Amino acid sequence: MSAMHEKFREFLKERAHLLLFVGALIVFFTFVIKEGIVEHWKDTVNELTETIGDANALACCCSQVRCLTNEFCFSFAHGNLATCQSIAAYLLLQRAVGRSA
Repeated sequence: MSAMHEKFREFLKERAHLLLFVGALIVFFTFVIKEGIVEHWKDTVNELTETIGDANALACCCSQVRCLTNEFCFSFAHGNLATCQSIAAYLLLQRAVGRSA
């Protein structure tokens, strides 16, 4: 047992510089891989957040259009031309505001 222990110590003494180098490489590659994974997931979270925001805006816009369409159809069916014209003016105003934003 003692001879094996001495051989192991001798092995470490002869290759200490290589062990140091291998340890440094392990630390470096661990850092690089960790940073790459963190950046990938940050980008994924940002894309998902942006997509959810776009989906919410689209849902809101669709509900507004549905509401205005129902109001327009009701007003048109009952012959209320003033309401129909105000809805058309509102839609034009919304379109103009959307372009300037």
